[in-house]
Order: sequence, then structure tokens, then C-alpha cells
Amino acid sequence: MNDAEEQFAGRLAEDLAQVVGPAMAVDDVELEVDDGAARVTARLRSGDEVETIEAVGPDVLSLYGPIVRQAAETRLAAAYRRLLIGGEP
Repeated sequence: MNDAEEQFAGRLAEDLAQVVGPAMAVDDVELEVDDGAARVTARLRSGDEVETIEAVGPDVLSLYGPIVRQAAETRLAAAYRRLLIGGEP
């Protein structure tokens, strides 16, 4: 991974942390870039539960929107589960 890709992954981790809020933690963000394809995988933790989200696209910039949307969906799903079964926020 080059410097620009490392910076992108770091910034993405910060942005994902803002999206998922204090109830979840961003454990890891992995970025893979090949010719004509890019993939980002993020692991989000809420208590003992770990969710893995992933986006694939033709380049690094195309990954941002889909992975942020998935993080928001994951946060919403976790909040809904807590609402149904109770537990810590």
C-alpha cells in the first residue's frame, strides 16, 4: 500500500468511527488495491459481537460511499437488536 492509500484507510477508519458512534468500535480497516480493482474490509465491534463489512470497486475512491453506508446500516441494526432484546447501548 502506498502513502496515499494508507492515508485513505486511516481517514476512512476515523470517518467510520464517527458513523458508528460510541457504542461500536472500528477494530480494523484493510485496503487492498490491484490493477482495476480495490477492496476495503472493516471490522466493527459492539461488546462481544464483531461485524465485518466490505466494499469492492474499480478504484479506492469508489469504496468510500458503500462502506460508510454499510457502517450506518450496521449501527442501525445493532441499535434495533438492543431495542428488541435489551442491553447496553
